[in-house]
Amino acid sequence: MLFFINLVLHHKGEFAQNEIGLLECVNGEMCVWQNMEIHYLIVFFIIYVKHMEVIVFFLVSKSGMDRGLPLLENNEDILSMCSIARVHPVKDIHIYFYHVLDVDR
Repeated sequence: MLFFINLVLHHKGEFAQNEIGLLECVNGEMCVWQNMEIHYLIVFFIIYVKHMEVIVFFLVSKSGMDRGLPLLENNEDILSMCSIARVHPVKDIHIYFYHVLDVDR
């Protein structure tokens, strides 16, 4: 059975508290990929994370960032993320890329 979600990809930026005290990602770049079939995500993330120096976090919908962001590191994490999205009324998954090369070493 095909299942589609929307991916909201956040690159760079930083986490900061907004005016009501909730965490949000600011000063970064964002793009939206609509109606993505979840099986393609496994291939995309495994290739991207494997070949780029990035750490990837995810959040289903925009609520709950203050509870922490789970890491997205392997197939099991991707399947877990998609399982959460299946039962969530809003089919948006926010992906946060932390680019290791952007940090001065």
